[in-house]
Amino acid sequence: MLNLTRHPYRLCFLIVAITLIILIACQPGKGAINTFISETDKFYTCSDSFTFESRHQAARCIRYPQESFVAPEPCNAPFSSYRMDYQHHQDSCLSAASQSTELTCPDGAEIYVQPGNDLCVKRLEGAISAPMVLTKR
Repeated sequence: MLNLTRHPYRLCFLIVAITLIILIACQPGKGAINTFISETDKFYTCSDSFTFESRHQAARCIRYPQESFVAPEPCNAPFSSYRMDYQHHQDSCLSAASQSTELTCPDGAEIYVQPGNDLCVKRLEGAISAPMVLTKR
């Protein structure tokens, strides 16, 4: 049948294999997946406007500076018209009484003067923050 006396390594291998099988069988209620994922593993995330970056075993949440352009608010005075300037001067609203008023932008935006239609620009400053620990569900 089995001749284990020929090579001493076969006997050692058999003893080690049986010992490992007994140790694995005696593990208290842990599945195969829990063997690889420990209870102390942490997962990191960032808030919505930030991007997760990692380099050289360091992590951060970063938001790069952004600009978004929106149209100025319409001219509200009665009988007013929009006066467009093509020479790098600010556009204006011209009323029927020939009074000129400046264009207004929505809250948080400032006028961006350009040849043709002026625009309103909203600037979002860049920022860096620490990542947050994601809780397990």
